Order: sequence, then C-alpha cells, then structure tokens
Amino acid sequence: MNEGRTKMAIVPQGCTLVDNEISTAPGFKIDTVFVFAGIPKIFAAMLNSSIDKKLIKGGDVMYSSFVNLNVTESVIAKQLTDLQVKYPLVEIGSYPQDGYTQIVASSYYNTLVNEVISAVSKLAKVID
Repeated sequence: MNEGRTKMAIVPQGCTLVDNEISTAPGFKIDTVFVFAGIPKIFAAMLNSSIDKKLIKGGDVMYSSFVNLNVTESVIAKQLTDLQVKYPLVEIGSYPQDGYTQIVASSYYNTLVNEVISAVSKLAKVID
C-alpha cells in the first residue's frame, strides 16, 4: 500500500461504507449524502448494492403529469402564476419547446396534480 492509495482510502468518520463489486474502492454514505465512483458501470453496481442493503430509503411518492400547449410561454404566464397561487402544494413548471410549451405539475398529492392539469387543459381551449 503506497501513500497515494492510503490517501484515497480516507473516508469521513461515522460514514457507512458502500460495497463495490467491481473494484476494491468502496463508496460511502454519510447522513443523506452518498459518494460513489464516477465510472458508470461501477456507479450502477454501488447504487444497486445500496438499494439491496436498504441504505437508500424510499420517500413519499411524488406525482407528476404534463400537458403540451400550442402557445408560447408568455401567452400563459399570468394564468400559470394564478394557478401557482391557487395550488401552493403543486410545483408548476413551464418548458418552452419548438412550437409549443410543456406544462408540468408535480406534487405529493395526485388529486391536486390532476386538478392543475385539468385547469391548464381548459386554459388551452380558451386560448385557442
């Protein structure tokens, strides 16, 4: 073991090591932060190991849906702002594309996501 390898083996105190089936260098988890290898094949193996060993705990389900509108973002900006005020528990994003704008609604509450998407769809009919 040389000085370089010794230095690379240093991990934070109190961390949990993450197995690496492909090479000998482990990753680690400290609190909610994971440090994995950057090589995709090794990263995938470390991620799978973390899931198998329950190091990654599932959180609440996030629901998301989208609708595409054949308008520019500026045409619907005011209405989207009004919807965001009405639905503070829903993240509403507008993403301009070539010839249309995609509206995405995300929330921990599927009913609210559906309400927002429905409102945006109705908005599209009014604008057309």
